[in-house]
Amino acid sequence: MEALIKIENLCVKYEEKVALDGIDLIINEGEKIGIIGPNGAGKSTLLLAIKGLIKFTGKISFPGIRRSDVGLVFQNPDIQLFMPTVFDDVAFGPINQNLTETEVKVRVKESLEKVGLSGFEKRPPHHLSEGEKKKVAIATVLSMKPSVYLFDEPTTGLDPLSKYEITKILCSIDRTMLIATHDLELISKVTDRTIILNDGKLMAEGYTQDILTNKELLARNKLYPLEQLLKCR
Repeated sequence: MEALIKIENLCVKYEEKVALDGIDLIINEGEKIGIIGPNGAGKSTLLLAIKGLIKFTGKISFPGIRRSDVGLVFQNPDIQLFMPTVFDDVAFGPINQNLTETEVKVRVKESLEKVGLSGFEKRPPHHLSEGEKKKVAIATVLSMKPSVYLFDEPTTGLDPLSKYEITKILCSIDRTMLIATHDLELISKVTDRTIILNDGKLMAEGYTQDILTNKELLARNKLYPLEQLLKCR
């Protein structure tokens, strides 16, 4: 497998708090990687560093892609949705990629179909439900066709049906992705490999099934074990 992103001795500090402490990680093409850990473990910080949105020390290199080929879906969709209509939000990225008007319309149509929101083009994003907002936020990144997707807590705050629908969408994306979440059920269904962060340190990494069935490891890192694992592929 080709390495798309290499992380070496990554460290992040917020004032006096160490958010990430010496993280080493290689992200290979086609991998779906879960990032789990308790609150304050550094999960979101890792995604922000990869995207280049915060200061860090150490090295993040992109041997297989450009950093602009990495798309981030924030935990709070209101950060991502700022245009008057759903169409405008989903079209924003492709327009800034200098695509033609026809290409932009195709990208918007395809992306909204992918998330099950065809016909929502003229809707104001602030009038949507939380689940619908999350789907539109995903569509804004889908429309740019990145090589790597970063998802920060994609199912947080959703009702069971919306959570199921978001999980199906993530399963259907045939690209490299990292998912930072507390939702171990989501991780069990979508990802191949999982890492555990705790207090800013990488505590474990391995096959998702091995990680999620290691009750002692999960308990040491303040995580609740799943009794049954399901895979979407």
